[in-house]
Amino acid sequence: MMEEICRYFTKAFYVKEWPCKFILCIEGSGSERAALIRDFYEVSLQGEATKFTYPSIDPSVMASLSELVDATLTVEAVIIRLQRLIHNMAEEIRFESFHDEELMLYAFYLKRILERNKKMLAPK
Repeated sequence: MMEEICRYFTKAFYVKEWPCKFILCIEGSGSERAALIRDFYEVSLQGEATKFTYPSIDPSVMASLSELVDATLTVEAVIIRLQRLIHNMAEEIRFESFHDEELMLYAFYLKRILERNKKMLAPK
């Protein structure tokens, strides 16, 4: 299943802006991708209660951008079009590395994730 999820995500564009995360599905079937993600959550949770609230996924209301606009699109082409649009709308665009504070926060949250996963994967 994980290999299939990875394959599907290569055809999607992941966007994270705290506190919201979403996946913009660009290529292929949005409902198939959503069903795969829903099934992944179900298998992973194994019917157990968790401290986290996982999203409710309804594949019947999901579609890719290609499906919605009835055109053949690729992730690469959409990214290029978005970059051109931003460039046309902005006076200046700067591509920068993360700042020190951002790197510290990243390291902090990564450590927490790794510790949480270690606890979750420990034999019961």
